[in-house]
Amino acid sequence: MSKELPFLVLCVEEYKNQKKMTGKEVMALFNQYSVCEYIRDF
Repeated sequence: MSKELPFLVLCVEEYKNQKKMTGKEVMALFNQYSVCEYIRDF
């Protein structure tokens, strides 16, 4: 497993809890702003 995946899950969970959003909402937002690709690339 890559190191990026557990970090991405942590980011989604923390953001979700802080903003009181669902995981689906967070993933839509992260996809809209290419957050997943940024984490993977950098």
